[in-house]
Amino acid sequence: MKKILIPILLILLLARCKSKPEETYSINGKITGDIPEYIYLYNKGKIDSSTVKNGVFNFKGKIDRPRGVYFHIKNNSSMIDDRFYLENKDITIEISNKKKKINGLELNFIKIDKISGSKTEILRHNFKIFSEINKKKLDWNSILYSKLDSIITVNPKNDFSYHLLLSHISKGELNSTQINNLYKKLDTIQLSIVQLEKIHQVINPNRVLSKGKKIYDFYLPNVNDKIISTSNFRGKILLIDFWASWCKPCRKLTPDLIEIYKEFKSSDFEILGVSLDTKIDKWKIAISKDKIPWENVIDTLAFEGKISASYNIHFIPFNILIDKNGMILGRNISIEDLRKSLND
Repeated sequence: MKKILIPILLILLLARCKSKPEETYSINGKITGDIPEYIYLYNKGKIDSSTVKNGVFNFKGKIDRPRGVYFHIKNNSSMIDDRFYLENKDITIEISNKKKKINGLELNFIKIDKISGSKTEILRHNFKIFSEINKKKLDWNSILYSKLDSIITVNPKNDFSYHLLLSHISKGELNSTQINNLYKKLDTIQLSIVQLEKIHQVINPNRVLSKGKKIYDFYLPNVNDKIISTSNFRGKILLIDFWASWCKPCRKLTPDLIEIYKEFKSSDFEILGVSLDTKIDKWKIAISKDKIPWENVIDTLAFEGKISASYNIHFIPFNILIDKNGMILGRNISIEDLRKSLND
């Protein structure tokens, strides 16, 4: 009996050894220019960090499908090429960083100089060449549609397919039949709430919550875990202020907002702060430190949540001014325009 069991166990062990290894990614990176101590990788609301030693950094992990991701450097940064596409491959990347001062704020501008190992980046590069060759042709619409159809059919779960379709819908280069046909080929189960809402807003502009539209009422917890709704503020002029504890420009505006709040509070004016922090303790500390007097709520889903998607918010500080009936008076208005509106 033992003689039979031993070969069976050996077969099972060999089968386990030969099983397909788990797919993961590795990013081997180099950075030139203004070199930071740390660099961060943003992936669908998740943040990973790596130390930078002698201009070299590394990331390792697993991703469910090819996604558009970003590098970030404290305190403020922007990627010139918007994003790059990460997949479970060994990726080598070279980037450069240049510090610039804009409106008194120091920003890090990150540029991808070279990337290899990502099949999606090759697909992206080839599409760029295809576009440059064909976009001036008279039959560009049919050529483009055929190309998008082939890419999305083969890559329905790839973020690149989504971004590509959204980009050309926004440019008005596709008709409604083409848009619907291509949209049906996307694996929408893989898309986030923000991605779905964004594409629906482009397909149907009436969904965009612009000036003159009724607001989308939402419910969020305040510092005491009490649920607060925007509908609670009907009968008052309401400024919804989107911010976060980590956002320096947001907090720099706070003293000016406090001054306006104190001046107009007795005239049916209110502010509702909506934090896009993911860490509740840091949010509460910031409220206390900045002595913010108005009601504050938090959406820990931040830019990946339904509220940011509905209001099409991609950066902060951002605000929306609402009239007493819940109609939008303005989006992202300046302190000067806010004061003027309240004085009228």
